[in-house]
Amino acid sequence: MMGSGTSLPRSASSIRSTDSQRGKRGAMPTSVTITVTEDQTGLRPNCEWTETYFNNQPASEPYSDDDLETVFDDCLDARSVIDGENGIDLKPSNKSLHASTLHVSIPKIQSLQITGFDTHLNENQKAHRTDEYENENLVIRRGQDFKLTVNLNRKYNPQKENLYLRFAAKSKHPRQANGTLILLSFDGSGENNGWTIKLESSEDGLVTATVNASSGCIVGPYGVTIVVKNKRTGLQREFKQNETIYILFNPWCERDSVYMSDEKDRQEYVLEDFGLIWRGNYRNPHAKMWNFGQFDKDVVDTVLEILHDFVRVEDRGNPVKVTRILPAILNAAGRLPGGVLSGKWDGLYKGGSRPTQWQGSVKILEEYRKHKKPVKYGQCWVFAGLFTTVFRCIGIPARCVTNFFSAHDSDDSMVIDKFVSHDGVDIRGGDSVWIFHVWNEAWMARPDLDPGLHGWQVVDVTPQETSEGIYQCGPAPVEAIKRGLVNQGYETRFIFAEINADRVTWMIVPDKHHRNNPESAGYELVDLEKNAVGKMQCTKAVGSNEIRDVTMEYKHVAGSDGEKEIVANALAKGMQRGFYDQEPPDHDIVIYLDELNDITIGDSFELKAQIANLSDESRKVALIITLHSTLYTGVIGHQIKRKKLELELGPRDNVQQSLSVLVEDYLDKLEEQGLLTIFALLTVKETDKTISKREDIRVKMPDLTVNSEVTGSEVKLTVELTNPLDRGLTNCMFVIEGSKMVKPFSVKQDNIRAKESITRDITFRARNTGLKPILVGFESDQLRDVTGHVLIRVRTLEC
Repeated sequence: MMGSGTSLPRSASSIRSTDSQRGKRGAMPTSVTITVTEDQTGLRPNCEWTETYFNNQPASEPYSDDDLETVFDDCLDARSVIDGENGIDLKPSNKSLHASTLHVSIPKIQSLQITGFDTHLNENQKAHRTDEYENENLVIRRGQDFKLTVNLNRKYNPQKENLYLRFAAKSKHPRQANGTLILLSFDGSGENNGWTIKLESSEDGLVTATVNASSGCIVGPYGVTIVVKNKRTGLQREFKQNETIYILFNPWCERDSVYMSDEKDRQEYVLEDFGLIWRGNYRNPHAKMWNFGQFDKDVVDTVLEILHDFVRVEDRGNPVKVTRILPAILNAAGRLPGGVLSGKWDGLYKGGSRPTQWQGSVKILEEYRKHKKPVKYGQCWVFAGLFTTVFRCIGIPARCVTNFFSAHDSDDSMVIDKFVSHDGVDIRGGDSVWIFHVWNEAWMARPDLDPGLHGWQVVDVTPQETSEGIYQCGPAPVEAIKRGLVNQGYETRFIFAEINADRVTWMIVPDKHHRNNPESAGYELVDLEKNAVGKMQCTKAVGSNEIRDVTMEYKHVAGSDGEKEIVANALAKGMQRGFYDQEPPDHDIVIYLDELNDITIGDSFELKAQIANLSDESRKVALIITLHSTLYTGVIGHQIKRKKLELELGPRDNVQQSLSVLVEDYLDKLEEQGLLTIFALLTVKETDKTISKREDIRVKMPDLTVNSEVTGSEVKLTVELTNPLDRGLTNCMFVIEGSKMVKPFSVKQDNIRAKESITRDITFRARNTGLKPILVGFESDQLRDVTGHVLIRVRTLEC
């Protein structure tokens, strides 16, 4: 409404001056005074406006009734007053066409106002499968209908006014050209960047519409503004709403590029908020339960902040670009500025948390949001768990995949070189084989690549080499890796080598003529192992806590025609040949190492080596057996035991040698993953050939026994632990968390004596109802990575 003294608009229709229009009925008034009286609502005080019309015409010039009506129409339109529907008579009964001033009295009518906005949060989120999200804001998935209702102060009249919904993606300068600004008319006319709206009902001041966000729209938070526009005057008022709407990717929508057809897979890879990450070795894998917590309010807010801060707004709707960029943000080594989590692999974690202490992503993201600095510290499975949280949170199907004996090919040769001295001492080179390595897969279409490469894409948040100057790896299609199409996708060739490279052992032999010149050293090929890396790729099974072997999704059976074909494809696409055209050395002496899968920390054990002579002649051999602690990255740690001896084997003979290992031999040298490496080096005097053998074993940690009792929202955990060591445990602590049930918290525990069993009660109040696992971890100076969990059901939040 215009205030007192404000000039009325002068429309072209109100300045008609031709004789044919005016007629000859009297002199024109030089001014018009319109008095707006109160209507029955009493929303505004009486106001009076005055304006001179046709002031360029002599007072004696007549004008028509149409001219006068136009003046009234202009005044009414400028004030958004509805005419006939509210009983207003535009032609006053006592007008005098010959007067110099015309007085007209009309009732004031309310302008259209927005009095409320209903996002139908519960109804929409249930339909969009986002009802688990803790945020108070509406969370929906793109490409799917959702309902909104606008509350008005009176009935909406589409003949007189337009009503619009304007959605603005969080951006510095939202605009329609790049899809960051969407304007939808309630009359349903047309679409905007693939968005549509349909008016469902309009009555009694309530207008309800169904909106569908484009299946390719920008993902993230949107502000909402309701716009009211008068059709005749073009005057527009805007009502910005407090509610923010979050729009996610939609694996349930066939038009979305992350569409996944199987409902069980969608439940697992999008909606499951906890999971298992497999570690250990391929003969004895064990699972780390992880709290993804993608529905936690702080997690959602942090993830969307990261998306906004580090991904260009135009790229936020493209899963390929999002998947390329975000992993380099999650890893502090990946891209500057930024970095959510810092990695560390040397066993020294001063100033941060040991990677084994983390049980989920929630606390990591909370710390990052609070301090805006990289959280310390993570390793590959921690990064993989964090990635899964972030991507499930925004709606992209994701899972953790473990590659056992994962090759790190530093020179792109598809050969992993191991160097040892002539007495069996490991000499670290540029290549390595990780005992296990955890990466991720994200599900999406790949229109940017050749056909047939949609589906799971490998993404490694802890890449060992840079790409385009940044530590980043993927997305690389699993199908391309299996088919040897190493020119498809990002870093496909590197991942292909991780599961297909040869493993070669070299013994450094100094040249006899230049013993004092290290550069003259020669190398003797000791062993060539094909199929020694990429032993198994596995993930959590859908709908259960079992292991799922997905090796055949990555590679063909060793030695099969399929394997030969994919190697040929890889070579044709630019991979280096390496040793694929060579066979392993032929030896008439073989060595076998016993597999040990049931060693528990605190146990003594015995290593056994079997040496067999396959020839018909006697053989004299020199044998060196070494036991080391090992980082899971394959880097040799402390030497624990070493045995060197000479043996004589008769024709077709075999002997067994043992190496006893006591608890005190390894306990203080054990790395936090509890991994040990046995390396045997055997030299045959008669043939002057050297043979090597390596096995990795894991020393298991004790489990926690966890029971629960739930009363209303009160949860009591009873945790039982037995110290397996002959020494006390110091600096003890329990760590507890559960998705949506309880924020991560820790409880200090008194020192635990040698061989002592303890029972500890821990209580907390549940934040939500439902069926969820509660994870409990235990850490001390002597024991690490000790875990347990229990499934609880909270039916009510009342005690």
